[in-house]
Amino acid sequence: MTIGDILYTIIITPLQLLFEFIYSISYNAIQNPVINIITLSLAVNLLVLPLYRRADVIQREARDTEQRLRPMIDHIKKNFKGDEKVMMLQAYYREQHYSPLQSLKSTISLLLQIPFFIAAYQFLSHLSLLNGQSVGPVEDLSKPDGLIVIGTVTINLLPVLMTVINIVSSEIYTRGQPFKDKIVLYLSAAIFLVLLYDSPSGLVFYWTLNNLFSLGKNIVYSILGIKKKPAAGSSDKEQNKALFRNYILSAVYLFILIGLLIPSALISSCADDFVYITDIKNPIQYVIRNSLISFGVFIIWMSIFYFLSSKKVRAVFSYILFAMCGFVSLNYFVYSRDMGLVSTELVFDYQISYEFDVAALTALSAIILAGVLFLGAYRFRKTQITVYILLSCIIAVMAMSITNIVSINKQFSTVSTRHYDMDPPSVCLSRNSRNVVVIMLDRAIGVYIPEIMAEKPELMEQYDGFVYYPNTVSYGVSTNVGSPPLYGGYEYTPAMMNSRDSLSLKDKQNEALLLMPLIFTSNGFDATTVNPPYVNYSDLPNVDIFDDYPDIHAYITREINNPYYSEMNSLRDASRFRNLFFYCLLKVSPPVLHPVIYNEGNYNSLNSQEMVTNEGVYHFPQIPTSDTTTKGINAKYFDSYNDLSMMSDSTVITDDGRGYFYMMDSIAPHEPNILQTPDYTLSDDVDNTGYSYPGTIHMDSYIQVAHYHSNMAALIQLGKWFDYLRENGVWDNTKIIIVSDHGRELFQCDDLILDNVMLDAESVNPLLMVKDFNSSGFEISDEFMTNADVPSLAFDSVIDNPVNPFTGNIINSDIKNQADQNILVSDVWNVKENNGNTFLPGRWYSVHDSIFDQENWEYLGEY
Repeated sequence: MTIGDILYTIIITPLQLLFEFIYSISYNAIQNPVINIITLSLAVNLLVLPLYRRADVIQREARDTEQRLRPMIDHIKKNFKGDEKVMMLQAYYREQHYSPLQSLKSTISLLLQIPFFIAAYQFLSHLSLLNGQSVGPVEDLSKPDGLIVIGTVTINLLPVLMTVINIVSSEIYTRGQPFKDKIVLYLSAAIFLVLLYDSPSGLVFYWTLNNLFSLGKNIVYSILGIKKKPAAGSSDKEQNKALFRNYILSAVYLFILIGLLIPSALISSCADDFVYITDIKNPIQYVIRNSLISFGVFIIWMSIFYFLSSKKVRAVFSYILFAMCGFVSLNYFVYSRDMGLVSTELVFDYQISYEFDVAALTALSAIILAGVLFLGAYRFRKTQITVYILLSCIIAVMAMSITNIVSINKQFSTVSTRHYDMDPPSVCLSRNSRNVVVIMLDRAIGVYIPEIMAEKPELMEQYDGFVYYPNTVSYGVSTNVGSPPLYGGYEYTPAMMNSRDSLSLKDKQNEALLLMPLIFTSNGFDATTVNPPYVNYSDLPNVDIFDDYPDIHAYITREINNPYYSEMNSLRDASRFRNLFFYCLLKVSPPVLHPVIYNEGNYNSLNSQEMVTNEGVYHFPQIPTSDTTTKGINAKYFDSYNDLSMMSDSTVITDDGRGYFYMMDSIAPHEPNILQTPDYTLSDDVDNTGYSYPGTIHMDSYIQVAHYHSNMAALIQLGKWFDYLRENGVWDNTKIIIVSDHGRELFQCDDLILDNVMLDAESVNPLLMVKDFNSSGFEISDEFMTNADVPSLAFDSVIDNPVNPFTGNIINSDIKNQADQNILVSDVWNVKENNGNTFLPGRWYSVHDSIFDQENWEYLGEY
């Protein structure tokens, strides 16, 4: 960032965000550009009215002082020359406690207008909502009005009207003053005319409203007059210092909490997720940008309000700010802790909503705390108690922020030197030998299959030869617990991994990922793995552990298979930079305000990020606009969707006699995104009004529908790849296993809501479908299965008596029928936190025979 960028972010960006937030609230209530602009102008002017009110007082005081001193100054200038004149003036100024620099006070109002003008110009000039909007005779608010046409000459009327109002307002404001005091105001009116003459009429309309407001203010002031405020006496200096200490320490605490602690805590929890493999940059950049905005809000603009306030207002301001520190701390450290999982696009898994009584009680308790702190600050205003409290809090939040920043840099250091092959992979399959394919669809839900097949009967033909196992359970509700048994078998269930407590979870995860490729290559197969999850317990995809095995081809395709990754990364960054500050405000706000700030994940953004592709224009992220309509798409889903759609392009069919093993992971079902029915295609404007689903599962909320859509689209894309395999003669000699690591708690299937153990088993109901060699038909098996059966299924009839190369034990599924299967349900999914030698404590359950029979489930406790 350049110095100019830094200053712009500190001074102008907070105002732009304020303008956008106000306009968005108005737009959400009434979608009328005139009303929205009027609301924006009125709200901003009322907000800054105290600033201009105080500035007017200061300017009048400065002018009164100049007028009082002018006769003597003129006398000195008339009767003395050279150094003698200078010395006489300096002596007179000292005697009157005056400095010529005080004349700059008369320009305070103009100086205040500049940043507000720049912010308004940037916001309204680029506001896409104004495009094509006509109001009265103005045809397009995004263009100059051109209301007067004389022959071939077009004159913009609004800027002229704005200038006339500005001049009238200035004349009233400077009535009775010498002409030289009016020059600055007339000159500024002329400058604004030049700057705004060819600007969008929406912007000019806004600034005209500001001038009307200023005119009305000046008329009122001229009628009522402005009383001059007496200067504070020297006896109040100590109290003024105490108030300032209380104010500045409160402002610093808010700046650190909102600018540093909250964003650094979010990013440090999973720094890898904020890194693009196609453009590796330290995610600390997001913290820096957010801290600049926070500094501008709480240190710069809040200080302007403070120093332009009267002594009494400063005192109240100081006490309020101290109370606000307690208010936001309670909201952040207590009430906002359990808001659910949030994506790197700052969108929560579930839409934010609260019961009225919960929202009211939490808000009331925070207000009571703030009131107590306000009274305490007033009661002990002559002591240092508040100073000690604030200093302690500042040291605490600063220490936590530094710890988080160190953690981010440490995490980034492990990936900063990593190199990714940007070429798409080549996945080989043979016509003349056996191929084994294992496809993990992260978070694909097993219970969806009957619904999907009922809705799309044509998929039955593409999935001809598959056996669907609805009675399948996973060993956890997240990838860190659910993927090891999927890749490594029953020795990598959470209970078995915990029993091998001399080895780290990271090493056991790596073992599981290596197990099938190593066994297949040792038996003469060529092995390929794509996007293996949590290699070396890194959230950022990598294939480091395969470097020592030349017979295993390992690839990363996420982002790389996206032809628009560069543009999309830039747009995602712009969205993160903007929304992160609102996310921080969300975390320190009472729950009653969360829906307003969060705005369905849009954070009241009006200029959404737009990407132009060959297929159309897309905006990020996806925002539901009604029960059946959405705007935009989710960036991660776009990446993963491209991954699946390009499988045919990356598949190479050979005629050699070698067998091939292909193992891949797709996160497409993991990234909920609503698509356009009935074909489930990507669309920037989804409208599924009137579309009905033939199944029996619940489809009542965005998150339920979006998960179903993402699962459906993944199966559709795989079906196209299956057609490609048939066309190229590698279908019958290929075994395919489609499986997921876990499901999702969505309460969609009544048969899986287990009231007796308080569990929605949909969260541990993974997809499992198997196509064997030369198989036909689509079958459903009620056999009790787990996703730990995958290695045994893959080796079956291909490799006899496979042995785990790391433990020396035979790989089979015998244990499944010998004992109940123990499942770990843990909220600690983050491998940066849950990364010891054993899994952290969680809720344990056991199940046998049928997951749909509540009597087969038992809650074992939390340990």
